[in-house]
Amino acid sequence: YWNSTTTEKVDTVGLGVTIQIIPEKLTLNTSYTYCNSAMDISTVNPNGTVKLANAAAQAWPTVNNRLQEVRADIGYNFTKNLKSGVTYLYELYTLDDFANTAAYMAGSTFENSTKYLFTGANNYSYDAHVVGAYVKYKF
Repeated sequence: YWNSTTTEKVDTVGLGVTIQIIPEKLTLNTSYTYCNSAMDISTVNPNGTVKLANAAAQAWPTVNNRLQEVRADIGYNFTKNLKSGVTYLYELYTLDDFANTAAYMAGSTFENSTKYLFTGANNYSYDAHVVGAYVKYKF
């Protein structure tokens, strides 16, 4: 068995702008957010007497995730309490780690009696466009 320690550093930056196209009536809100995550996984086999190659702790590469979001919302105030509008969201998520590289098989030795671990089988990145409409009433 392995013991593992996971550490992750996440950096996020965002910028938003609100423009009153028609004061007190028509408003445009826009924003951009960028988020970067780097995760390291350290593994060790706490049983120092094990000499089998399939019991050696495996080195894992850094897992990098990036998320970018662009939002735009245009809303019209019909009255002080009633607002309607349209919102658009674009989101791009990319995962750049062992899941998107060539397949890697942990524990592949001639003496291996453990279960194989395959990576590289799936793509976890996505690109999304979302549009929504709303009506908001304040009581």
